[in-house]
Amino acid sequence: MAYPTWVDSVFFHFVVAWAIAAIAHVFASVDTAARGRTPKMEADACLATGLKGIKSMNDRKPVTLAQLEAETETFFGMHWNTDVLGIQPPAWHVWREFKGSVPNYQLGGCYALFAGDDLEYIGLGASRGGGLYCDHGISRRLSSHVYRLDKERGPGWLKLRPGWESITSIHTIGFEARHSHLASALEAYLIRAFEGRSRNARR
Repeated sequence: MAYPTWVDSVFFHFVVAWAIAAIAHVFASVDTAARGRTPKMEADACLATGLKGIKSMNDRKPVTLAQLEAETETFFGMHWNTDVLGIQPPAWHVWREFKGSVPNYQLGGCYALFAGDDLEYIGLGASRGGGLYCDHGISRRLSSHVYRLDKERGPGWLKLRPGWESITSIHTIGFEARHSHLASALEAYLIRAFEGRSRNARR
C-alpha cells in the first residue's frame, strides 16, 4: 500500500516532532502540578541544583594556608577561652629549609604538609615520650614518618621520606602539655573541614 507523498515531506516530520514535544510538555506540567510546584519553582530548583554543583566543585579545590589558618581560628573560637587561660591560642609556624629542628619540635601538636601552595596532609604528633624528650610529639612523629637524616648533605640536614617528595614546606602548631588534649581535636576538626581535599581522605 502506497502512502501519500506528504508523509515523506519535511513538513510532516516537523509537525510530528512538534506534537510529541507538546504532549511531553503537557505531561511535565501535570507532573509538576501534582507535586504542588509551579514552573518558576521548578526553574529555581534547577538553578539551586546547578549552584550546588558549583559549590561541590569548589569544595574539591586544594586547601591554601589562608584557609587552614581560618579554620584553625574558627576551631579556637569554639574551644579556647583566652580570658580563662590567660594566653592567646597557638599559631601555625612554617619550616621550608629542612635543616635543624622543625618549629615546635619540643611540643605535641599538629602538622600540615604543603606541596607548593596546596595542603597535602594534616597529621597529629601527640606522643608524650619520656626521658630527655618528653612531649616532643611533633618532631617524634615527623622523624618517624615524614623525614630522615640526609647523610649526603651533612649534619643538621634532613630529607623527605619516599612518598613525600612533593612536600615543599611543613607547618606546625604546638600545644603546652596542659593543653595538648586539644591537638587531637584540632586534627579531627581540620580533616573534617577539608574532607576530600587532602591525602587524609585516601588513608
